[in-house]
Amino acid sequence: MSAAVPAQQMSFGDFAQAATAVQLLNHGRNWEIFLHGCSLGFADGSLETALAQVHEREVNNALYANSPDAPEWMKADMPSAAVLADYPQVAARFPDVFAMVGSQQAADPRNVPLDHQQFNAYIEQCFSEMDASLRDLVVCPAGHAWKQAERALRWNAGDPLRSTLNGASFFIGRTLANEQDVHQFGIEVRYFWQRRTLQRNGKTEVFGDDQHRVMLWIEQGKPFAGMSKSLLDQSASFLYADDIHALATQVAAVIRTALSRSVCTGLKSTSSLA
Repeated sequence: MSAAVPAQQMSFGDFAQAATAVQLLNHGRNWEIFLHGCSLGFADGSLETALAQVHEREVNNALYANSPDAPEWMKADMPSAAVLADYPQVAARFPDVFAMVGSQQAADPRNVPLDHQQFNAYIEQCFSEMDASLRDLVVCPAGHAWKQAERALRWNAGDPLRSTLNGASFFIGRTLANEQDVHQFGIEVRYFWQRRTLQRNGKTEVFGDDQHRVMLWIEQGKPFAGMSKSLLDQSASFLYADDIHALATQVAAVIRTALSRSVCTGLKSTSSLA
């Protein structure tokens, strides 16, 4: 989903590119400024000066709309922290509101706008934490090991966001391949990161769900269609958590329970929480 970014959440450079200015003739003012098809009012001076006036005014008005003195009907999104940093003189007029910006963003990181590089760094951090937690909490069955795909985060144009929109997986399989082993396990942990907000090209886009989540498959048998069976009560388990370590703990518990149901001849299966 995406939504138009308001002026107070755009840098001046982005605002100047996105806004439309209509020069006025036989009028008391020089310009009328529009953004996303809506008028932001009038301004004077050169075009750049007029755009700067309107942009600063939008930042000021947004802060006022979020202040205790604003009327109930007046609503506006808060300016972004990056924009406020460019207008310290405006922020100084609303000390209580300005202090609120940091606390609001810290309260719910899902709503903090990230650029593409920051979003990809978030994804890489999530997968690194999930990988470490799974390896710490899950003891693989004898003869098996974690086999994470090498390019799980980079297969689509080298971009973690594109590559993981439909999740990316961690695998447990035989350490040495043996297609004839009827007792082998195939475990896939497909992980989906918690949603974040991307800001690019003058728009905000939200990707992901409210929680970190996992789809988990646990099968035993030859790795061919119809020659293995699920060790779960259903074909897959669906797990959710607000915290990556908590989610990995759920995954480990399900794997331990499922493997305790396995039938192994000549292969000892052990799976436990570390």
